[in-house]
Amino acid sequence: MPLFKKRPRRSNLAMKLFARLDFARYGHLMFHKAPFKGAELDQSLDSLACLDDLLEMVRKTELSNDDQAMVVMGFGAYVGQVIRKHAKGKWHWVKYENALPFNESIAHFGPSMSTGYLLMNGTHEVVFPLGKVVKFLQNGREDSVQAFAQVVVNELK
Repeated sequence: MPLFKKRPRRSNLAMKLFARLDFARYGHLMFHKAPFKGAELDQSLDSLACLDDLLEMVRKTELSNDDQAMVVMGFGAYVGQVIRKHAKGKWHWVKYENALPFNESIAHFGPSMSTGYLLMNGTHEVVFPLGKVVKFLQNGREDSVQAFAQVVVNELK
């Protein structure tokens, strides 16, 4: 048995920085709307209901590709940080290309905005918070980020 267990290169710091964006205060800069009043993003599972509301507003806004990428990265990073805080076991942000050798089942997704960064645990299970934000933007509340995070927290170890 090797002394050191191989693991994928992690990207926790970069994604923490994206998640720290204060959408309640700065959302109007990205979406050309009035500031989001009353948004409490405290990294609780309940705060994701607020994020669902914000994403619903974003769906109704025409965004440039750059703004859409910022929404997916920022909101997806926030969802992922909430999962990391509340889920059982340790979950780490990993770039798609660094995760692939450890979980080949993700190969069929291919690299994209949805899969660029993912969460991986010690048994190499993966979830795609950025992908869930993309799906919400496409489909609306049927792809709730709050419901997604609740399932991950309750069912994955």
